[in-house]
Amino acid sequence: MNESRQPLVIIPLDSGDSTLISKWINDGYLPHMKRIANQGFFSTIREPELVNEMGTWVSLLSGIPKITHGYHSLRQLIPGTYTIRTVTPRAAVNTLPFWCYTNAADLNCLVVDPPEFNVYPGIKGLQIANWGTHNRCGRSPED
Repeated sequence: MNESRQPLVIIPLDSGDSTLISKWINDGYLPHMKRIANQGFFSTIREPELVNEMGTWVSLLSGIPKITHGYHSLRQLIPGTYTIRTVTPRAAVNTLPFWCYTNAADLNCLVVDPPEFNVYPGIKGLQIANWGTHNRCGRSPED
């Protein structure tokens, strides 16, 4: 059986002003974005927990909230002390991005520069990480 599948395309606009982007889409300045928004789903993230950059991508791409994975700031107090430690996305525990589960559904992936994640071995398709990122602190299972 040759089942036709629609691709899943996620285009996150990190630090984009949703009011301006929506205005530019409606005014015709972003015709390709308008087509994508009209044929798919367009949403603005408004959750207070997702306002701070640290850990937001880990949460969005894994589905695990910051309170669970523990990566919410680059500098965190060690519980019970006044000692501050530096934390990276590698500290996010038990978090795999959603594309790590696509092999079970026999899907191929094209993953381009996901923030806070590195390449995961064994995934069908192509993965590119830390290309054009402002913060090379991605994660991989070997870290």
